[in-house]
Amino acid sequence: MFKSIRLIFLLILVSFVIFFLSQLKVKQVECKSQYGPCSENMQQHFNKFIGQRLLLVMPDNKGIRSDLANIKDIKVKRKIPDTLIVMVEMSKPKVAIQNEGQQAGKFLLVDISGNIVGQANQTSLPKIMVEKNDQLNSWLIQLVDLLSRSFGTDKISIFRLNGNGLSFQLDGAEIILPTTDKDSQLLVGSLQLVMKRFTMDSKQPVKIDLRFKNPVVTF
Repeated sequence: MFKSIRLIFLLILVSFVIFFLSQLKVKQVECKSQYGPCSENMQQHFNKFIGQRLLLVMPDNKGIRSDLANIKDIKVKRKIPDTLIVMVEMSKPKVAIQNEGQQAGKFLLVDISGNIVGQANQTSLPKIMVEKNDQLNSWLIQLVDLLSRSFGTDKISIFRLNGNGLSFQLDGAEIILPTTDKDSQLLVGSLQLVMKRFTMDSKQPVKIDLRFKNPVVTF
């Protein structure tokens, strides 16, 4: 008899707890990524869950990634009584962008697809200085990433993008590359061959322009 009463009491208690938890609603959302707090835009995106039932909130991973392209994955935790914790895995930045007229030290961190994933005052990433109206695309970012990996960020740290092309300094020479969508592997390979040739000939070019069919070299 006592066991039956205890079982009934336990079932009532469990039912009450389940009912109580099911009524809890989200009053605040904490959004975090591997780089720290989420951006204001991303925070606002997840604030739409405020007012929904805490235990029933299931962010649509695929749907959110389509709205916020720089998100790779999302995990959710719940903190009783009213907090939803959203942990976002964002794409890793490949380059740092700074506008020529922008305040020094302010960089936008951009992933390989051209999505802005954060900002920083200092960074060891390859830096691209752009003019106000210039638009980066994923091909240019992949090219800069390939150049940095091929020659090393100790040799190439700053790139400049303008209407004349993509330029940078390498071993004392100004290099100018096209900004049109070409085979980046072939373009970097051509530059490596040109640099190797003049190193073997003990010549020091001042400028190497690869925007044309044949390299234009100035001494």
